[in-house]
Amino acid sequence: LHITNSKNILMQYLYFKDSPYWTVYLEDVKNVEIHHTNISAARTKKDYHTYYDITAFNTDGFDISGENIYIHDCEIWNDDDCIAVKPQSSTSKMSNCSRNMLFERINASGLGLTIGSVSASNGHCVDNITFRDA
Repeated sequence: LHITNSKNILMQYLYFKDSPYWTVYLEDVKNVEIHHTNISAARTKKDYHTYYDITAFNTDGFDISGENIYIHDCEIWNDDDCIAVKPQSSTSKMSNCSRNMLFERINASGLGLTIGSVSASNGHCVDNITFRDA
């Protein structure tokens, strides 16, 4: 699912299974709430990761750039970034910075909760990002 240049988004009670690439990519968004939404890219039925699971790379859970984002009470099982905060681009319309994001009560089983691909030398901005109970 790829949503871009949008605002006032509510996603709730959704289930995404076996996405071949980034599962939910919210690019240049504003005022977003996602809750009780689950993502599964598990390669086996085991309750732990194996070397075989690593073949599910690029199955990111939530990739997000924008401001005023609240994601809570979600489960993510994959073998890449569970949540990846991305920088805004030079063509962003909703804001000039990825900011004011709260992620809480996330059951994450993957390679992590990340703020990635951000370089101050490129004028990118990331501000006020909180991961709590994740």
